[in-house]
Amino acid sequence: MEDYSVSAIIPAYNAGKYICRAIDSVLAQTLPVNEIIVVDDGSTDDTAQKVRAYGDKVRLIQKENGGVSSARNAGIDASSCEWVAFLDADDEWLPEKNMLQRELLMRNQDLVWAGGNYIRCQCGSGFRWLNKETGRIDSVLQGRDFYPDFFDAFLLQIYGHTSDFLVCKTIFSQIGGFPAGQKNSEDMDMWWRIAMHYSRFGFVNKPLSIYHAEVSGSLTRTTRNWGQHIDMIRNSLALANQCGRNDKFYPCAKYMVYRWMRSMLFDHRYGNDLKLFYKEFSYMYSLTFRIAMRVGMISPVMTELVCKGVGRMSRLLCCKTSMRPAESLECSCGN
Repeated sequence: MEDYSVSAIIPAYNAGKYICRAIDSVLAQTLPVNEIIVVDDGSTDDTAQKVRAYGDKVRLIQKENGGVSSARNAGIDASSCEWVAFLDADDEWLPEKNMLQRELLMRNQDLVWAGGNYIRCQCGSGFRWLNKETGRIDSVLQGRDFYPDFFDAFLLQIYGHTSDFLVCKTIFSQIGGFPAGQKNSEDMDMWWRIAMHYSRFGFVNKPLSIYHAEVSGSLTRTTRNWGQHIDMIRNSLALANQCGRNDKFYPCAKYMVYRWMRSMLFDHRYGNDLKLFYKEFSYMYSLTFRIAMRVGMISPVMTELVCKGVGRMSRLLCCKTSMRPAESLECSCGN
């Protein structure tokens, strides 16, 4: 760990409005990273111009538009460090992110990847909040600063966000890069593949980054391709069987299929996709659930209206109980 070195990899597409905030957050680390690599994925705005203004503090790679997976993979290939850390161009790191993760790795030198808690920001609405309360995470960690199995943390949704992840670079030569051409959940696909081989996952139970949830047009916020999600689940189940990890992974797959099918009920345009999901994965669920889904598929438009109405009421209650005013948590929303 005396030779600990980190590359911060920032994929960017038309991120001129936010890229300086992301870069500045890396430059502000109490423990500096060794290099910052911004991969401009075919932007048509002033992203590259703003990155060049940092001079030799930031390395700029420009490529044709290929999506967030290809941009991250280009950054990994260009990295000269032992560890790679990811940051989406519209998000930001908190100042102690790199230092806290280095300290964690020094205490657990067998770990090859780590994450942490983060702040979710709906800055346009004036709210931000800690993604998961520290007490809930502490109850799972039980005095450790790692999860014995990533899939346990995933099932509880307490594993963090992509902008918190730190991964030993050699891992990618073993399992491959982010899935090229996959428009959504490409990071989830990567974490699942790593966890098939390296179950122990380091975790800092403090916020390491700020996820800006209301940014539009970014590389990681695009229209869903549900067919790719079906392939992802099918391939991951096969890999889990191959690696002897089906007992841990199957509940995660079931959980994600449930979430995705439920989300499709909120948009009638995905009615046909929902039918494909149901046909492929309904065997995972109880008879009651299958009946409820079949009823929901009868009239997708009516189901969408009902689901959105219930969702609005739920969010109103959530806003009153879990969100905090903007001034209560540190964030550079206005930058």
